[in-house]
Amino acid sequence: MAKLYYGHVVVDGHRIHYYRTADEKPPVVLLHGITDNGLCWSRLALQLESDYDVVMVDARGHGLSTAPESGYTPEVQAGDVAALIQSLGLERPALIGHSMGAATAAAVAARYPEWIRGVVLEDPPWSDQLWLETAEQRVTRAEQMRAHIVENKERTVEDLVQLCRGLHPAWDEGDLFQWAKSKHQVKMGIVAGLMEPRSDWGATARQIRVPV
Repeated sequence: MAKLYYGHVVVDGHRIHYYRTADEKPPVVLLHGITDNGLCWSRLALQLESDYDVVMVDARGHGLSTAPESGYTPEVQAGDVAALIQSLGLERPALIGHSMGAATAAAVAARYPEWIRGVVLEDPPWSDQLWLETAEQRVTRAEQMRAHIVENKERTVEDLVQLCRGLHPAWDEGDLFQWAKSKHQVKMGIVAGLMEPRSDWGATARQIRVPV
């Protein structure tokens, strides 16, 4: 990227970090998946930057953002994104979200439709199985995620790159490095979010009135 600015906004005392390519073009906000970071979108940002002001956000508990003890539901993270849109003065950006980021983008669209132009939802974690999980099932899934995070943090970045190359042989080399780096940056606090009950994804989807 020719230019890449970075900074943060403060939401309820917590720092939400972002990267940004420019400020005189139509804005697009990119929201990553769980355990990733904003720079995992770098290759897409390279494709978009000639026409758009691209903002890549580190979700709370990820990348260089801080990790509160709670508040990892899509609805709370939608508040983070809404605050970032306001703080940066973005004029009705489009949102592109992957997995966890797609759930966040959908929540923004449902709650703050007047602030955005539309959303792209890549692989949103929408399933009745997650919505109907018991408390015990949520704890089990959270502990599995905790073990996964610890295991990745114990690996070197080089080992993680090799692991990712084996899992995704078609990925660009730059994607492999950012993916690996994000596994060292993610904070253990995000596990708390997996123990919080999920809202009905269908209800969220029915509230969306912007293009999807």
